[in-house]
Amino acid sequence: MEKATAVAVHSPALPPGEVALHELVRDAVVERTTWLDGRLTVLLPAPGARVDADPGRLALALLSLLRGAAVHARESSPLELRVLRDRGGWRFDVAGEPARAAFAPLHRETRAALATVREVAEAHGGSAGIEQWPGERMTFWFRLPKQL
Repeated sequence: MEKATAVAVHSPALPPGEVALHELVRDAVVERTTWLDGRLTVLLPAPGARVDADPGRLALALLSLLRGAAVHARESSPLELRVLRDRGGWRFDVAGEPARAAFAPLHRETRAALATVREVAEAHGGSAGIEQWPGERMTFWFRLPKQL
């Protein structure tokens, strides 16, 4: 059974710019997540993968996604960041083992991080959410349409 958590945030559309996803994820996330103490595995998109986005806001969304997932995950749980093609766009997700029972209320810091993710995703014409299944992993995600 899937549960999605939504936070309604409205933001004006952002002017697009071509972003090289491999480089953005490597520079914005891989090199700035030492606070995860080696718990993060990253599945980078292929070199040459691109999306129309504001690179600074996209980096903020990725870091916020990681922060929200890390706060909600079991402390020693490994986290996996994946950037995958999804229905003609790109899906960014972080999976890990939840620290609390499935569908437990989200921690205040997690809700704030996800509000940022949702705001950035929606400003780019995308969406964001959480998927959880009882006794299994949880996934925090956002999706951007491919506009190139």
